[in-house]
Amino acid sequence: KLDLYVLSHKGEHQYRLTFKTTPVDWNEFLRVWEASFDWDMMRYPLLTQVRDGEHIYLKGNRLQLRTRAAVRRTELPPTELAHYIHRIFHIAPEIVHRALNILKRRGESYGQATSS
Repeated sequence: KLDLYVLSHKGEHQYRLTFKTTPVDWNEFLRVWEASFDWDMMRYPLLTQVRDGEHIYLKGNRLQLRTRAAVRRTELPPTELAHYIHRIFHIAPEIVHRALNILKRRGESYGQATSS
């Protein structure tokens, strides 16, 4: 198995997840792959990027900007989420809208974005 840890800005190790290294057959892989789309973490946008010494992290509509000196947190309006994702992460508007519309069809509020 492989355990994944994140090293925080304070030098602390934080456990994230474990990967099993034993192979599975194709049917088991497909079963788990399909089931993964119902996991909680698949019910909201999750984006992360490091750029110019800043860690940019979006989970749902909560944006976090972290530098060595400070952490800023902002809650983005769901109706403007597509605009912010495009502007901050440089993802094409049509891809952002497509992804948010999938969430909307699944009943999530993050799909309510109307701005581009």
